Amino acid sequence: MCEQFSFNTICKTCQNNLLKPDLSKRILKSGLIIYSFYDYDEIGDLLKAKKSYLGFYILNILAKLSLKKFAENWNGINLQAIPIDDKISEFGYSHTAILSHSMKSEKIKPLYNTIISQSGVKYFGQSLKFRQENKREFKLLRDISNLNIVLVDDVITTGSTFLEAEEKIKNGNGYPLFGITLASTNLTTN
Repeated sequence: MCEQFSFNTICKTCQNNLLKPDLSKRILKSGLIIYSFYDYDEIGDLLKAKKSYLGFYILNILAKLSLKKFAENWNGINLQAIPIDDKISEFGYSHTAILSHSMKSEKIKPLYNTIISQSGVKYFGQSLKFRQENKREFKLLRDISNLNIVLVDDVITTGSTFLEAEEKIKNGNGYPLFGITLASTNLTTN
């Protein structure tokens, strides 16, 4: 970002000066609280890198600066961090699995390959109308009965992904306590 030579994808100076997380929350119409660390306008270009090989490194840096610190400071009940639709992309990684993995701590354990979209619909860059008309059709791939769950995604835009995932988790007798993302946009469904 500063164009100085670095062995890191984003140098330490830029990480410290330009990527300081600022925790915010959004409450969805179901009452589910979603915590985010950045405004999408601040890191949107970096998040778009998830559509490339470089995205693996950028997501790891952003997750280390935000979600990992959140997990290290979490002193509540034990949680399962479930990445939403953590299918591996053509670039060899799942962006939501990277984020969930960063939350691994004494109190938070990632639980991969749990809730997967059956429709194949991608919401990246799509309108609220498109999202409402094209459900993700999530499927649970494992038993989550009686588990306390934090749902993990990279961005919250309208909240429709979280609402649909929350409903599926509740139908599976799990307890979705909150959601967490790297970034939040200004578009809401409330």
